[in-house]
Amino acid sequence: MNRRSLFYLVMASATLAIAFLYTQTRLANRLPAVSAPSTGETAQALPSLVIRDGKPVGGPLTLRANKGDSLKVLVQSNTTGEIHVHGLELTFPVQAGQSSAIELPTTQTGAFEIELHPGDVPLGALEVHPN
Repeated sequence: MNRRSLFYLVMASATLAIAFLYTQTRLANRLPAVSAPSTGETAQALPSLVIRDGKPVGGPLTLRANKGDSLKVLVQSNTTGEIHVHGLELTFPVQAGQSSAIELPTTQTGAFEIELHPGDVPLGALEVHPN
């Protein structure tokens, strides 16, 4: 392989690496994933779900936990409604202008859609993994 071919190969590889990192960063910013602390750990801060005008700020939130973990989420909203966790059939009232911490159970494994009612607005998902 001559020097010119090697140069083009290195440049193409670098371009692909930069494109991959850029794409991963954009996806991570669009769909933030928050993991729950493992059992026995103390959480430094609660994951936050901010709702403005009936939509999640920063896009839908993905919450990940292991079965049996403690998972609380701080919810702030400027609209009144109800958070519904499909599959677990849980509802949490949301009052405009108020913050509240909700505790999500992690006793059942699976993926559960979280929506704001009325309007069935997707807020994110809860993923509970086996230990």
